[in-house]
Amino acid sequence: MHPDAIPEEVFSKGAAHFSPLLQKTMRDPMQFDEAIIELLNFSLLRRLPDTGDVSIHRLVQAVLIDAMDEATQQAWAEAILRAVAQLFPFGEVAPWPTCQRYLPHAMSCAEAIEHWPLFSQEAAILLTNIASYLDDRAQYPVAELLYQRALAISERVLGPEHAEVARILNNLAILYRNQRKYEQAELLYQRIRSIPYELTRA
Repeated sequence: MHPDAIPEEVFSKGAAHFSPLLQKTMRDPMQFDEAIIELLNFSLLRRLPDTGDVSIHRLVQAVLIDAMDEATQQAWAEAILRAVAQLFPFGEVAPWPTCQRYLPHAMSCAEAIEHWPLFSQEAAILLTNIASYLDDRAQYPVAELLYQRALAISERVLGPEHAEVARILNNLAILYRNQRKYEQAELLYQRIRSIPYELTRA
């Protein structure tokens, strides 16, 4: 994750994605608080008084990651990806403040998806949700790249005629239309029309 301002609910609400031992600690508020306090005592974490979020020094984070073999790093990346994908909101009323809070961590997950690579439906959904938020904020170049990555993963995992593929194509077409890239948008709309109607409604 991004080392700064890590929301504690990533661990409490995303506990199901971690090991059984960590799940037990994360789901018990008292045990979780004791664990955080222990890490604070060793100066491995810093707790932000206003939000309760925690931060880890970049050097400490780098040392911890370097101590893991690649399989362990990937396992952690997949667990964090699933937890953040569960919490990064989309489709709510005015989700911008929450999205902005999670954005650095979601972008770290996007980098992990590219690095390993992590091909899963959760990865595609997270990339789509990040792109939708950045699209709303008129950050079109980054949003376009994330939509394209989400599309490639969805096509690989779900197939080229799945409803989720059609949804990403539609979002990307709207992004192009908003930038007056009408020819690119039209090509995507034509592809959406080629997908059988009953599949887009799945």
